[in-house]
Amino acid sequence: MPILSLANAFRKIAVSGLTAGMMLPACAVEPLVMLYDPRPPLLDVQDGKLVGEMGARAQRVLAASGLQYQLKPAPVQRQLSMIEHGTVPVCAVGRVHNEERARIGVFSSPFFVSRRYVALAREGFRKDERAPRLLDWAAVPDARWGVKSGFFYSDYIGRQLRIARAHVQGFSRDNEDFVALLGAGRVDFVLMHEDEAELSLRSLPAPGTAVRIVQLADLAEGEMRYFYCNREVPPATLQQINQAIARALKP
Repeated sequence: MPILSLANAFRKIAVSGLTAGMMLPACAVEPLVMLYDPRPPLLDVQDGKLVGEMGARAQRVLAASGLQYQLKPAPVQRQLSMIEHGTVPVCAVGRVHNEERARIGVFSSPFFVSRRYVALAREGFRKDERAPRLLDWAAVPDARWGVKSGFFYSDYIGRQLRIARAHVQGFSRDNEDFVALLGAGRVDFVLMHEDEAELSLRSLPAPGTAVRIVQLADLAEGEMRYFYCNREVPPATLQQINQAIARALKP
C-alpha cells in the first residue's frame, strides 16, 4: 500500500474512533431513592408526586432542591432496613427523630409538624380520664399496646413505654386493622395520629364499634417530621435538601 494511502487509512480510523467516542452517552446521575409509606390523609402519591398534608410539603421541598429523585413505596420496617444496610443513597420521607436511628442514619432539618398522638382505647377497658397521661395508661396492669412492627415513635413516647414496662405487641397492620383488633379485644390501646385515628374510625364498616379516642395530656403537641437518609447520601445532597426546606417552606 502506498505511504499516502496508509496515512489516509490511519486518519480515517482516528476520525471514526473520535466520532464513536463523542457518541458515547455521558454517565447518568442515579436518582436519589425517596421511600414513602402511604398513609392517607397524611401522605400518598398521585401522578408521580407526593400529596397529602405532609406529602405536599415534602413535594415542595423536593421540587425546590433540584435533585433527581425516584419515589418508591416501602413499609416502615423495609425503609429502616434499607437505610441501615443499603449500599446506595436512599432517604425516607417524614420520619420522626429518634436517638437510636440518629446513630444509624442522618436526619434533615424538620419540614412538617404532624398532628398530636392520641390513644385509641378498647371501650371495655376503662380508666379515670380526667387528666390522662401516656405513662398512666401504659402502666395499667396487663394492658396490651398494639404497635406497627418496625415503627418507631419519638424518644419521649418510647421512654414512657419503657418506664411503664408496657406490654407491647407488634403487628404488620394498617390503621384500620388496628381498630378491628381493638374491637375484637385482641389489644387494649393503640397510639395513632389524631387525623389517622378519626379517619380509621370513620372507615369502619359497622358504626358503633367499641373503640374510642382518648387525648393524652402530655402529648398535646404534634411531632416534627424529617427526611431520614442513610450515610451513603453525600453531605452536599443533604445540604441541598436543607436549603430547599428553608426556601420552599419560608413563612
